[in-house]
Amino acid sequence: MLSVQACNADMAGSYFTDAKENYYTRDQSATDEWQGELCEKLGLKDGAAVRAEDFQVIVSARTSKCAGYDCTFSAPKSVSIVSQIGTEEARRDMIEAHREAVRETLREIEKNEIYTRARIDGKVTPIQTRQMAAAKFEHNLSRNCDPQLHTHAFIANNTEYNGKLYAVDGLRLYNVQKIYGAEYRARLAGNLRARGYGITVTDAEKGFFELSGMEKADLDIFSTRRAEILAD
Repeated sequence: MLSVQACNADMAGSYFTDAKENYYTRDQSATDEWQGELCEKLGLKDGAAVRAEDFQVIVSARTSKCAGYDCTFSAPKSVSIVSQIGTEEARRDMIEAHREAVRETLREIEKNEIYTRARIDGKVTPIQTRQMAAAKFEHNLSRNCDPQLHTHAFIANNTEYNGKLYAVDGLRLYNVQKIYGAEYRARLAGNLRARGYGITVTDAEKGFFELSGMEKADLDIFSTRRAEILAD
């Protein structure tokens, strides 16, 4: 699953500075890292760990209300469960398969969907830049503390064109989130099969799946947030 949400500087920065809202970093690990071709031009490094001070500078750089876009990649519930309570090898396989799927899907997003809009010959024109800086924050729990393996990829609202920084055309990210959500799931399923795990497709049209052998009752036990939503 992939969801996209625009964030202002306060929303993004508070995850590092406000202990009550410190969701991004409450289970921060050394795997939280930067990704993207724009990183170096912003004084960062692709693959480097995300530091609070660097992140704060990036999200505060844009004077508009939008500091960036939180693209959240969420693994199927069965994958999340095994990533927390499976054998050591199974836990490692789930997490690595997820990370690889996120990394490759973000590369596709950067290659195909990172645009800006600039005035050329008096006309506002969409321009493909293929340059982004994304801070990836990996988590293993939901807000209800159920197993939920997911990654927040915060795409900063900056890209480069003709040596200058411009805002990212965020509308494109909203319009393609279902496409890249399906790509993420397909990559994740392929990564898991390559590691020897069986996959049961639960929705062929949307590409939803669970690990083979996982009963619905097992999934429901660790889905308290979904239960709350259905009860409302």
